[in-house]
Amino acid sequence: FFRIRMSSTHLSVVVPTYDESLNIRPLVERLFKATRDAGLTIEVVIVDDDSGRGTAETEKIVQQLQQEKFDVRLHVRRRREGRGLSSAVLIGFRMANFDVLLCMDADLQHRPEDVPAVAKPVLM
Repeated sequence: FFRIRMSSTHLSVVVPTYDESLNIRPLVERLFKATRDAGLTIEVVIVDDDSGRGTAETEKIVQQLQQEKFDVRLHVRRRREGRGLSSAVLIGFRMANFDVLLCMDADLQHRPEDVPAVAKPVLM
């Protein structure tokens, strides 16, 4: 278990997903823009619940985003690792590199533009 200790401007964002491939690119792009504008450094850890074709598409999108230099990683959770939202979040937290952790939905119900304000009290 390895975690990078950084200043209070570093944030790991964990995103549990199931068949959310259509939302991944807009989520990551909006999240990085909002946090960059706020002076934050982030990584995004996506934990996918192995949704078949949706997972394959998510893998392709994450690879494209990585090639575009976004700090985003994908973990496809297999059945032996558990099922459900809470175990996906815990896997993402264990994978995170930064001390400050935030979990958000992939369906854009949580606005990426709100992340800096939500994280601010913890980052201070």
